[in-house]
This record gives sequence, C-alpha cells and structure tokens, in this order.
Amino acid sequence: MDKNIPVLREKKARSKGSKRLLAVLFLFFIILFIVLFFHSSLSKITNIEISGTTFTEDADILQQSELAEGDQFIPVQAASLAARIEQLDTIAEAEVRKTFPGKIEIVVKEHPHVANEQLLNGTWTALLANGYAVADLAIQSNPAYMDKPVLSGWHGEPELKRELTATLAEIPEELLLDVSEIVPNLPSASYPDRILLYTRSGYEVITTIGKLQDKLPYLTGVVHNLKENDTDKARITMLEAITSDALDTEPREEEAVEESEQE
Repeated sequence: MDKNIPVLREKKARSKGSKRLLAVLFLFFIILFIVLFFHSSLSKITNIEISGTTFTEDADILQQSELAEGDQFIPVQAASLAARIEQLDTIAEAEVRKTFPGKIEIVVKEHPHVANEQLLNGTWTALLANGYAVADLAIQSNPAYMDKPVLSGWHGEPELKRELTATLAEIPEELLLDVSEIVPNLPSASYPDRILLYTRSGYEVITTIGKLQDKLPYLTGVVHNLKENDTDKARITMLEAITSDALDTEPREEEAVEESEQE
C-alpha cells in the first residue's frame, strides 16, 4: 500500500504556497508603486503651454479648461478638454497634447479677424468671423489691425452683421485691401441685405451680403477701367449686373469761391 502513495504531493503544495506568496508580494509592490507615483511630482501637471492666441487671454483658456499646475496629469482627457476650450467665443479649433512627464500643450486657432467696428462710446472692437466682437481693443495703435474694413451703422442689425462677418471670412484678404468701410444701404424687399462699400481708392460700391463673395473679384477690373477713362469718383453697382455712374467731382461751392478770390 505504501508504494501507491504519491511522494511528490507535499512538494507541490509547498510550490503552490510559494507562488501565492510571490503573487501577493508582487501585488503589494505594484500598489506601493502606484501610491508613491501619485504622490510624486511625476504624476502632476508641471507645465501648461498655450499658443495660437491673439484675441484670447491665456487666463480665459485656463479658466475654461479647469486646469492648473499641480493637478493630476493622467486623468486629463485631451479630446474633452479641447471641446471645452472650443466653447469660448473667440476659439474656432483647439488641440490638446499631453507629454509625459507633466506637460500639457494647448494649441488654439481663433476665428479669423475680418473687420473692425467703432461703438457709440468711441471704443474700437475687432469683429471675428462668427460675429463676436473683441472689445477694448486699441486698434488705432496697431497697424496690423487697420487693414480690415470698418463696419459702420450696424448696431441694430446683429443678424445681418453676423452674416456679413461670416461672408468676409470666405473672401481672400487681398480682395478686401481696398475696402475701407461697409454700411447698410437702403434694404428692400428684393435686396434686404443690400450694403454700401467705400473703397480706399475713392469709389462707392453697392451690392448685397449674399452677392459680395461672387462680385468682389470683379472690382479690381472695374476700377482699372474707370481710372483709364479718368473717372476718379464713381458709384459701382454690383447686383444682377455690374454698372457704374460717375460721381460729381467738382469742388464744393465754398472752395470755388476761394479759388475765384485768389484769381
């Protein structure tokens, strides 16, 4: 009967016990490592970099992101954080990049700056493509902002103004360089979005917001033809057809009197 007793059964039991002990020790050290890691600086945000801003304050982005140096690094969800930042009125797109250890990079793309507007109190604002106005902007002290058209008389037309700023964003900048001012112009049932443009070259242009993108590319050629015909002042109509009428360029009565007295 003794010959039928397995002699290695006791060694196998000791082997299973050793494996359990090793597993417990391994799990203990894993937990200890995790605890030490999350209490170390390696697990925390140590640097937040923001780039791509012109009209957005870094403080506004940080407030919207709800991030701060010292927060936990690993739980940060880049996609949801970017979506939260894109809720800011000035931001069109945002990308969040995480680099271990502890670096968060926020790269934003703002809505394009398409026009300027002077409010009733004299304050200048920059108008973005989505119609949002960046207030208290010292436009006159920054030549980079002055090449944009000035919108005047739009205080009671918020919807049309948003439509106009969105349209301006679709037009190449070089086509807008000669446009100095845009005002509403006698809207009618046929043309509720009719506008009047003043150009830096001295011409007036009547068109609509809806036709602006298609008609504006022809303006350079029309102006060139007018100048070749020595017409320095004209009103150009760009509706269904493109026509032009010369404007009175004779000196005002006061100026004519002064000239006659000098003679």
